[in-house]
This record gives sequence, C-alpha cells and structure tokens, in this order.
Amino acid sequence: MFEKRLLRSQNQILRMVAQGANCLEALQALTCSVEELCPHLHCSILLFDQEKGILHSPIGASLPLGYRKAIDGIKAGIMEGSCGRACYLKQSIIVPDIQTSPFWSKYRDAALSHGYRACWSAPIFASEGRVLGTFALYYSETGSPGNEELEAMDVFSSLAGVILEKWYNEAQYKIVSESLQASEEKYRLMAEHMTDCLAIINMEGDILYASPSHELLIGVPAHILEKSNVFDWIAADDVLFVTNSLRNIMKGKAQSMEYRVRHRDGHMLYVETRATLMQDGRGRPDGILSVTRDITERKQFEQKIEQLAYQDALTRLPNRHCFMQRMPEMMKQAQESRTSLAVMFLDFDRMKWVNDFLGHAAGDQVISHIAKRIRDALPDSCLLSRWGGDEFVLVYPNAALPQAKQLAERLLEAIAQPVHYLDLELILTASIGIALYEGNSCAADDLIHQADLAMYAAKENGKHTYIVYSTDLEQSGMKKIVLEGELRKAIEREEFVMHYQPQVDASGKPIGLEALIRWNHPLHGFISPAEFIPLAEETGLIIPLGNWVIEHVCGQLQQWQPQNIHVSLNLSTKQLQDPELPRTVQKALQTCGIPPALLELEITESAIMRNVTESMAILEQLKQLGVQLSIDDFGVSYSSLNYLKQFPIDKIKIDRAFIREIHTDRKDYEIVSTIIHLAHNLNLQVLAEGVEVQEQYHTLQRMDCNEYQGYYFSKPLPPEELDAFLSARTPI
Repeated sequence: MFEKRLLRSQNQILRMVAQGANCLEALQALTCSVEELCPHLHCSILLFDQEKGILHSPIGASLPLGYRKAIDGIKAGIMEGSCGRACYLKQSIIVPDIQTSPFWSKYRDAALSHGYRACWSAPIFASEGRVLGTFALYYSETGSPGNEELEAMDVFSSLAGVILEKWYNEAQYKIVSESLQASEEKYRLMAEHMTDCLAIINMEGDILYASPSHELLIGVPAHILEKSNVFDWIAADDVLFVTNSLRNIMKGKAQSMEYRVRHRDGHMLYVETRATLMQDGRGRPDGILSVTRDITERKQFEQKIEQLAYQDALTRLPNRHCFMQRMPEMMKQAQESRTSLAVMFLDFDRMKWVNDFLGHAAGDQVISHIAKRIRDALPDSCLLSRWGGDEFVLVYPNAALPQAKQLAERLLEAIAQPVHYLDLELILTASIGIALYEGNSCAADDLIHQADLAMYAAKENGKHTYIVYSTDLEQSGMKKIVLEGELRKAIEREEFVMHYQPQVDASGKPIGLEALIRWNHPLHGFISPAEFIPLAEETGLIIPLGNWVIEHVCGQLQQWQPQNIHVSLNLSTKQLQDPELPRTVQKALQTCGIPPALLELEITESAIMRNVTESMAILEQLKQLGVQLSIDDFGVSYSSLNYLKQFPIDKIKIDRAFIREIHTDRKDYEIVSTIIHLAHNLNLQVLAEGVEVQEQYHTLQRMDCNEYQGYYFSKPLPPEELDAFLSARTPI
C-alpha cells in the first residue's frame, strides 16, 4: 500500500536525521526513497543561495552528471524552468510538457536530451517561510502528477525543509564558534555569550550562584536570580518531576532533566539540565552543581518530526497513520460503553476539475478551506482525518444511524457553499459513505472499507449525497469486480452481438437502422447494456469495445449496401476523446468498401461538453471522412444553441422524454414543435426517439418531423430478422 510505504520511507529519513546523519547524506537518501516509491520518476533537490538569487548544488540519486551541470546555477525567476519559477513564486509548479512550456526555453534542450518530458517542482520552506531550495520530480513522459505523486511531493519537500533548516542552523553555529576561537579575545567573548548556564543551588533549591549567561536564557540578571529559588522559574506542570530528580541527586545519582522554565517576558522555554551532587571536604552534601542549556529549538524540531509523522501538512488535521492509531481505541470505548459509532468517508466530487483548470496551488487552497468548514461543522467528540488528496475520514462516537444521517446532511450543506478563489466563485459537492459500528467483531480496516464502498455508491447514485453501508453494497462490489474480468474476456471471445432498430420516414418506410450492442454471456444470457457499458467506460474497455462495434457495423453495412440504407451507432465520451477515433473509422470504411455517408455516428451533448475544444477537432476530422453526425438525446442536457450552430452536425435526435406525452401534454408539444422548427431552419434533419403509439406518430407527422424510431414500428432485431423487410422496403 503506497501510504504505508511512504510513511516507512519518511520515518527512515527522520531516524537518519535524529542519529546525526549530515545534510548531504540525508538529502541523498531522501531522493533514493522517492525513486524507490515512484520508480518511474527521477528526483532532484536544489539549494537556494538567497544573496546570489540562484539554485545550486543539485542532489539526486539518478540525475546524470551532464544534467546536473546544466541546472547548477539556475536563477530564481518566472522563466527559469519549473524549479526557478517555483522558487521565485513560492508555489508548486506543474509542467506536464517541457517541449511546449515557455518557462523551459533556456533548459529545454538539456532536459529533452536526457529523456525528461515533464517536471513538477515545489519550493522547500524553512519554518518561518523562507525558501531554502526546491524539490522536483522528472518524468520521461508528458503528463501531470496523480494523487500518489502529489502526496510524495508534499511529504518529501516538507521533510527536505526540516533537514535543510537543521543544517543551516548548525552551519551558522559552526561559523560563530570558529570565529570565536581565533584569538584569546574571542575566547573571552565566547565565554560571555555561551548559552550554557552554570548554577549552584542548596538542598532547598535556593540559587547560590548563577552565571551571567542566565540573562541570555531567561532575561533575568544573575544577581536577581541569586536572590530567588529555582522553583520560582520552573513551569508548574514540571515542578513535581524536577523535585523527584533533585531527591535522586541528593542520593548521589547524577541526573539529566528536560523541563520548561519561564522567561522574564512570560513565555516558556525548554531546557536540559545536567546536575550532580557537590560535597564538602568531609564528603557531606554541600549543594548541587547544574549546567543548563536551551533546547527549545531541538524540541520544536522533534515536534515538527512528530507532526510530519502524524499530521497532514496542508490541513493540519491528523493523517491516516494517526487516525489508524486512535480509531481502535475509540471502537474499544464504544464496545465497553455499549454505544455505537459512525465512520464517514468523504470525497469531493469536482476536485479534479479544480486541479486541471486552476492548478494544484488553487486545489490546495480549496481543500484547506473546505477542511476547515468540515471541522467547524463537527461535534467536538469527532475525530477527523485527511486520508489523502480530496478524501477525508471521520469517526463520530456515541452516534446511532439518525445522528449520523443528520451530520452527513449538515456536512453536505457546508461543503456545497461557494468557495471564493481570486475573482472566481467555486461550488464543490461531496459524496459521503457511512458505516456503523455497533460493538461487533468488525476491525477498523473493515469499517473504513465499508464506508469507502458506501461513498463510491453515493458517487454512482448521482453524487452530492450520502449512502449507508449494507451487505448489498459488498455483493454489488464483488459482482462488479467479477463482471469486469468477464467483460475483458468477452471482448477477446467476441461474445457481443449487434441488434438493429429500424428508423422510418414520415410514410413509415424503413430508411435506416440504429446499431445496439448486446452481450450474450455464455452462462447468464443477454446482459443489459445499462449494466456493462458504464463499467466499460470506467475501466477504459470502452475503447476496444467501441472499435469492435465500428468494425462489426461496417461489415454488416457491406452486406446491406445494395439496399442503400444507413446505420447509426453511438459513440461514448471516452471514444470522443480518443485521437485515434477518426483513423479507426476511416480504416473500417476502407476495409469494407462502404460509402461514408451510410455510416452515422451519434454523440450526446454531455460528451461534447466534457471537452469542447477536443470534441470540435475530432468531429471536424470525422466530418471530413464523409460520415453523418447526429446529436443523441437532444433536449435533456446542455442544449446549447451556440454549439449547435458551431458543430458539424447533420441531425438531432429528440429524446424520448419529450415524445412520451407529446399527444397529451401541451408543454411537450410546444417544445418538440420548436426544436423541429429550429432544426429545419438550420438545415438539420430531425429524428424522434421512443415513438410507441399511433397518436405520437401522427402528432409528429403534423409537425413535419423527418424520421421516427420506436417500438411502434419495431423493436431492435438481429440482422437475420431484418433482411426480409429491408429487401421489401415497404412501410412498417
């Protein structure tokens, strides 16, 4: 599992740092860890010289020497590749194609010559926000990072910041120390400015002597400290611990203590004290000698390490690792108190759109903003975690199903409120899955899996809703997995057959057919397209399946060519995004020797609107082949008149929803009449789908509809049953 491997790699690096590995070793190990996690990527780290404004000293486990030389000395600037731009703008820069990016003009040749086609870079920050360097991932193909790559960038760039900040602090201390040791005068200065504090106290804790350096530590002059008691300055919560330690010292046991002391201005510092018992000439206790140093920075570093291990860097919420440690205890408490708890799995519905069109920096801002909304909408007893990407998981203790549903509705409402980014108003929704724990033997992993399944069911149920887990979902999920495997085999075994539904003119004479795919499963018989087409879309199998349909329909058209009848077939959203589609259609037409005008390709409005620019380009190529193009299900989606004018369409098919009551409902009548009138004015043919009774047919005839399709004329038929009436060509 990627998250577990990521956490393991992160902890290995943190252990190296804690054990004293130098900066170069730690950063080199970090790049190796990245490339082990993501073998298809190459990782680099560049250090930033703020005075010179350049990035230098590239570090990378697999970076070629030639490329290191090419990028050593990159300036921080907006046109300085991904890294220079990320350093200058202080934000992540995603360049999916180095070949076409204007930011890469200076370094394009070097990158391409070493096989790098994409580069994703993030600035490395110090704790106060200063840029220390850049972290970059190179990819040998064009493309943008997925959720795993983004999570790796986030975690390892933060980890690199911890390493570099520690190294810079140590390097600064070394410079000061070396300069102080240059002469006797500098020795004196070092003694005066040492942060280690020497003190002698009696058995009651009264301070008998305090070195001048105490003033540097807590802002109090030594002569004032010597009139006070050590416990006057120790944090109340740590008094008992220090008291017990002093008792051990009085028994002759040297002690090393870490505790907090109060600065003169009121803030707390972490200190480390090494203390030992002083004895007089007769061996009797004569006081305690202590050497104290400020370890606040070290403690902050340790806290930062713990945050990296247990806290999400973007939202400051518990991460998956922290969540999985705390959840079993909450389940145990629910079992002992005989109460139930709810687990909810949340996933945003349109986050990919935000990342693709506005960039990942905008996506991070949106996620951070909505995460705060979710946190504010939860009861105090809830545990909320960012699971990764745009996924969140929460536990709601002492909650039965009604309370869980109420909270889910409240969260859906909170998430759907507009988010303002720059001058844009973004509206996102979420899908939520709910699983209940009622003291059974279910493990934490199983409970989260159940909520995850329910969340995906919510997405399939239209999104912006919640679904409660049931065993039916598990069975449905397994059925889907099995069906996917059988679908792959079905394409190889050609278990699919085509049926054709006649299309007629105003007189009822057959003039065309719509090709409809059927899956003839060897065990289950015919499986509905409504069941396997969405699965084919989701898995990408729609491309090979769609290509088979195109080839098969053209082969059938070859047999029907003497009848001069056209056949239409449906294109899916993914097919319309496939740049190979025009070549696939052209090859099938040429192989079968079919006049292109006999083949009609149907596209839905929603498929076109998924990516208007790409759709327009592919439709233009198809039109140049000479095939006919039609818009299917017209009227139920966008129905943009502007695009209707722009796209090279020959026909629109009016959706059956408007035909069903056209002879009884005045509104449907007027809508259909308007569509037909508009289409004719634009020189488009009109086909009415779903004609099932004579009254519908006669009403459409009076409107001057061109073509008709539906069970009133014929149900879909296998090819062998169509041959007779195609030869006769008499009205149905």
